[in-house]
Amino acid sequence: MPFLPELEHKQGELDEAHSLQASPEKVVELAVKHKVPSIAFTYNDPVIWGEFVIDISRLAQSQGLKSVMVTAGYITPEARPEVFSLYRRRQRRSQSIHRALLSQAYVSHLDPVLDTLKWLKEETDIWFEITNLIIPDENDNPDETKKLCDWVVENLGDRSSTSLHRVSPGLQTDR
Repeated sequence: MPFLPELEHKQGELDEAHSLQASPEKVVELAVKHKVPSIAFTYNDPVIWGEFVIDISRLAQSQGLKSVMVTAGYITPEARPEVFSLYRRRQRRSQSIHRALLSQAYVSHLDPVLDTLKWLKEETDIWFEITNLIIPDENDNPDETKKLCDWVVENLGDRSSTSLHRVSPGLQTDR
């Protein structure tokens, strides 16, 4: 029975959510008003609403703000350059983060994600981190973890930022 870690934080009913509609301009305006140094795109994979992320990131950059994207990296090769264009490193101290969540329980096709990681390493100067979610009784086999680590070293180098996270959720799904 797989777990959905995001739901640990969001166990309320959908109609209890206090959502707001906000334009890219409004998002950046609020970040500037509250002196937030960066805007993070998380929970829902930002590549699904890439145009909105691009618009916000462009405006944020013009205001001196950074953007952080947490994504599984499941994106077509044609869309990668535009979606990641605003995450290029501008100076040594100004880095953007792309986090790939590598968990077979959440990624329907792993090869496109691995291709995105190789592309990020070979074609960009984007700093990225790989996070592998270890789900009890799903993908907690040490051989799988070794296989992932071997792939990372072989394809991304032994200085790649990689972390393993054990999922201990309070909510289970039936899928």
